[in-house]
Amino acid sequence: MPKQNRQKLIDGGIDIEGLKGFIDQETSSVMDADTGVPTAITNGNIGTPIELLTYFDPKAVEILTAPRNATKLFNEIVVGDWTTPRRKYRLDELIGNVAPYGDFSENGVSDFNSEWVANDFYLFQTMVKYGALETAKTAVAKVDLVAKKQKSAASLIGIIANRIYMYGIDGLECYGVLNHPLLPSNLTPTTGVGGTTWSAKTANEIFADVEKIVVDLIDKSEGLIDSSSPMKLGISTSIIGYLNTTNTFGLSALDMIKKNYANTEIIPIPEFSTVAGNLIYVVANDVSGQEVGNCVSNQKLRTFPVIPESSSYKQKWASGVGGLSLYLPFAVSRMLVS
Repeated sequence: MPKQNRQKLIDGGIDIEGLKGFIDQETSSVMDADTGVPTAITNGNIGTPIELLTYFDPKAVEILTAPRNATKLFNEIVVGDWTTPRRKYRLDELIGNVAPYGDFSENGVSDFNSEWVANDFYLFQTMVKYGALETAKTAVAKVDLVAKKQKSAASLIGIIANRIYMYGIDGLECYGVLNHPLLPSNLTPTTGVGGTTWSAKTANEIFADVEKIVVDLIDKSEGLIDSSSPMKLGISTSIIGYLNTTNTFGLSALDMIKKNYANTEIIPIPEFSTVAGNLIYVVANDVSGQEVGNCVSNQKLRTFPVIPESSSYKQKWASGVGGLSLYLPFAVSRMLVS
């Protein structure tokens, strides 16, 4: 339809907005509305929607989080229940004195002294909520929405519990692996040829730092701990790789640790990478059968009833954590390196 013919339509009171073409009665061809040249009305395409050619992989890749290893350094225990706001444990010290023997003398006494130590629990919660429509929609994509949200709640509670075990809670008598007031001061690292940083140290120099920490532990225990005692060596994830540094004999620092302290377990701790430096942390598993410390919880997990709404559901999840209870501070030794 040439422009003059289209104008005739408009003059005749027919104005089709957006008109692209028309069908010629004689040829049945689609003609351009302005030029009258045969043309196509639809946009060019491959003929098949790309969505129909897309493969939707059922494999789901979950975003990973840093390992939560506080309870690997100190064993976790559960005491009380979720109604318990505070825990108190007793430190018993055997005391006494002796006197020269005499048949009628009653000098000398054997006694004990007790001190009660308190720590508070922090009770926290999260909510799982899901609607009927969103559950149905995700089911079409073969996704179990409810299970995913429940897994998220469990993971979140684990992350927060680990954080409290590491840092405690401000305003409460709830302390962590990094800031417990009874922890010993950090040792000064040894100085190697290239300085004190592990990246510049040889395998022997790195081992010397670990050896210094263990020797300090043995010395403070006055023989209750020795090099064959089961221990845990927590190391910042920023420097743990340097344990594989080898010397001229092909021995790595890790090899030397395993040879000299065969019962030592090495644990990577992301939280030991701090602004002040990278922490190395040695703790004995126990001393004369007594644990050195515990990560304490009063409620590992508590789930409440699922509450139905008009077209949705909700459920509360809760947990309670009391941080680190440190019983034998002398059985811990620390060093801060760069």
